[in-house]
Amino acid sequence: FFFSLLVNSCMLETENSPTLPNGNSECGSTQAVAANIAGPSEVSNTENWSPPNPTSNLSNTRSSGLVRTPSLQKFFTENCTQLVSCPNPSCDYFFETSGIGETKRIYLPDGGEPTLEAIEHYQRFRYRCRKCSEEFCSVCKKIPYHEGFTCEEYTKDASSVHCRFCDKLLSDRDPTIIAEQLATLSTKVNTVVNNTCDNCLPKLEATHQGTHPCKHQKHCTFYHLGSCYSCIHPDCVEDGEASLEDDCQMCGINRLKNAPIIRLKCSHVFHYDCVIERLTKKWNTHEVNLKFTQCPLCNQNISAFFKKWEDNQLMQEIAGFKQHLRHLITNQVQKDPELQSKIPEDSTDLFLEEGLRHLNFYECFSCQSIYFGGTRACGDVDINVSPEQLLCSGCRNHCKVHGEDHMIYKCRFCCSTASYFCFGHTHFCSTCHTNAFELLQGSNQGYLKSEVPQCTSKDTCPLKIDHPPNGEEFAIGCALCKEESEEEPLHSSSEDSENNIANNTNKPAFVIQIHTGEIPEVKQQQQQSKRKRRRRKKR
Repeated sequence: FFFSLLVNSCMLETENSPTLPNGNSECGSTQAVAANIAGPSEVSNTENWSPPNPTSNLSNTRSSGLVRTPSLQKFFTENCTQLVSCPNPSCDYFFETSGIGETKRIYLPDGGEPTLEAIEHYQRFRYRCRKCSEEFCSVCKKIPYHEGFTCEEYTKDASSVHCRFCDKLLSDRDPTIIAEQLATLSTKVNTVVNNTCDNCLPKLEATHQGTHPCKHQKHCTFYHLGSCYSCIHPDCVEDGEASLEDDCQMCGINRLKNAPIIRLKCSHVFHYDCVIERLTKKWNTHEVNLKFTQCPLCNQNISAFFKKWEDNQLMQEIAGFKQHLRHLITNQVQKDPELQSKIPEDSTDLFLEEGLRHLNFYECFSCQSIYFGGTRACGDVDINVSPEQLLCSGCRNHCKVHGEDHMIYKCRFCCSTASYFCFGHTHFCSTCHTNAFELLQGSNQGYLKSEVPQCTSKDTCPLKIDHPPNGEEFAIGCALCKEESEEEPLHSSSEDSENNIANNTNKPAFVIQIHTGEIPEVKQQQQQSKRKRRRRKKR
């Protein structure tokens, strides 16, 4: 341990000490350590020496502060078994080992299981430098560490042929023949290169043939217009740029090299199949959102030069969906003066995003139409809502004569008329809306009838009607139909009421069972309907 501190402190002194005109440092402690071990004959010939690391992908940006001669390296190997040196030429850091490293499940590049020797090798000889954070093998000095292989297995595996997509070992392919085919491919695009396994042949058909000027095979998809973009092989990109060895940030599972890729207009690269799947599956929540139309890295709209007719048709459908959503948001803003100041009119997608911050829209389970389901001011309810409950008013209940706009609903939890519709599936009265989160707690949607006060009979019910138990959705009827029948009040029989309740599921409740003049909300809707009819007559 103290020897490790001595060596590293000498390195720091050498790096921070001024250099004399003859090229030597004022601090001679590091040179002295090297001289005492290696002898004077070797020190003068090691100024440009760097550790043997032929597989490193790092450049030697500066010379090492510590002169490590072959004798010094041999001394460390034979006598300092607890001292490890970083093979990074720009680091040259020494540190003491702490025994067996972390134990985790490792895999081969193709997803297979490594040998027991490779697992033991990973635990004993894989290190991460405490200074530069590079992972390396302390035996063969490979950067990064050859995970899943011993040094001998890695040497043999590196000289074999692997599938260009999934890295599966193709033991029946001759590396010399593959190299010749790749050399011919750079001049003849139609040359067949047998470096793809049988499972990845569909991916090969969807990939552009040929090579880049750097002689690397192309990975861009065949289903895009225009010329291929620049190579993103790890040897051809700068630090911080996306490469084929990076994970696809859209699926987050496979590397970019595992499937044909496409570059969006925002310059980010993803799997072509991941982009199409994201656009096809749309949102993954109950509430409608536009995340599926945006790049996950920069939030710009997904846009690319697609070649397939189906892909362009999909983009047109998304544009039509946005236009329809704009129309729905505009209708809700016009009904609520408070929203007009919060959601200013805008011709861009900012209007849609701002509208979805204040309003909730859902997709009907039955007809797949988009409908308004309440404001976001009510918050989100952490319950398990089945998709079957997300129904628009047309599929839930509607009047054969006047449609769905004038339907009156009972509060789901008490015997009052509903004034609010929230979460895309529940009607509330003013009192229950205030205590919405208390009513909707628990799993199984929280609509347990035993937890909700029940109505004893029609005579004691404030609505004076027969209705299902509290906890279930129920449509009382159409306000316009009630208005037209005011002159001849409709007194439905108990048999009609039972039939109406029994047929309530996904069917309209047309029988008006409201007691005239006892419900303020109904009177208000009736008065508004009368005013509209008078205006129409005057016109």
